[in-house]
Amino acid sequence: MDFTKSTEDPHGVQALLATLRRQQERPPAPSHPVEPFPSNEASKKRDGPAAQEHDEDSVASAKRQRTASSGSDNLRHVSLAQALPHLARLSKDESFLAALLKLKADQDSVEEKLASHREEMLKRRPAPTRNQLREWDLKALNRWDEVYTEQQQRLERLGVPGFYVTKDQGQRKKQERVFQILAGLLE
Repeated sequence: MDFTKSTEDPHGVQALLATLRRQQERPPAPSHPVEPFPSNEASKKRDGPAAQEHDEDSVASAKRQRTASSGSDNLRHVSLAQALPHLARLSKDESFLAALLKLKADQDSVEEKLASHREEMLKRRPAPTRNQLREWDLKALNRWDEVYTEQQQRLERLGVPGFYVTKDQGQRKKQERVFQILAGLLE
């Protein structure tokens, strides 16, 4: 997933973002009690530094409990229209938004490291051969696939509709559309 990628369908994404924002403005009355998530500060004090590593898992666990209590246990194959109410709910959760920002920061870090390494490689003398560049490119693509898979796993644990590990291009396209909406929440 690429936060910086321009969309092929900007009008469609913009319309979805507008719908999501409208839903945020008029919060629906919950049909069942909604338990707030513990703040990151509270969990850090309670559990110490190791708690930071498990913040996402705590959020994901609470999300799964809320999803199970609503009767819909599987959000993998929902349509984009069905995903919008879930995304609206997630967008109000500070813990979720913090996890999303961390996901973006991790992606940015990998991108910067790959770009820096490639620059260093191109500055070397003698210059790298085509085969060396091709080999490096393949390693970079493999690393990017790992990042993509990690993001799918993290977003699924966080309760984001449509996210699970898949290589199916049709499903990945759906995930990218949902991800574009999520990226709009960070703006």
